[in-house]
Amino acid sequence: MSTVQTTNINVNIINFQDAYTSLGMGTIPAGTSVANGVAAIEKALIANLMSKWPASYPASEPNQVDDGIMEPWSSNVAGTAPVCLVNQITTDFNSWQLPYNSDLLMQMGNEITTEIAANGGQTGYFYGQTSLAGSEKIYWGVAYTTAVVIGPPSNATGVIYAFSAVLGLN
Repeated sequence: MSTVQTTNINVNIINFQDAYTSLGMGTIPAGTSVANGVAAIEKALIANLMSKWPASYPASEPNQVDDGIMEPWSSNVAGTAPVCLVNQITTDFNSWQLPYNSDLLMQMGNEITTEIAANGGQTGYFYGQTSLAGSEKIYWGVAYTTAVVIGPPSNATGVIYAFSAVLGLN
C-alpha cells in the first residue's frame, strides 16, 4: 500500500476513488502517488468552495484559503471542535490577520463537524457566519470529503477539507 505523511497524518490511497468520483474528477490516473492524490482532492475542494461562495457574502479572498486533513473521523466527533481543526483555523486566522477569539473557533469547529455528520460524511460544502464584537462578522466556508487516511489495521476514516474565511460588517 502506498502512503505519504501529510501534516503528521499517514495517508493511504485505499478508497480515494470514492472521493475522486464524488468530486467529478473521474478515475485516479494509474501511477498517481498518494501525495499527488491528496493534492488533487484538495485542489478540487478549493475550486468547489470558491466557485460556490455565496453572492451575499463579502468577496472571497484567493489568498485566504487553506486545506487539511481531520482524523480520525467517527460519529462521536460530530458537534465537537477537534484540536487539529481549531489549531489549523487559528493558524489561518493569524496568517490572514483576521480577528478571532476561542469561542468563535470552538463555535466554527462545532458547526463544521455537525454539518459533516448531518451529511453522512458524504462529499459536500457549506457556509457559515460567526459574529464578533460590534458589527464585525466572519464569513466562512468549508468543502470536504471523507477517505480512509490511516491504513490497516485500523483503516481510520478522515475528512479532507478546504476552508476559507473573510471579515465583513453586519
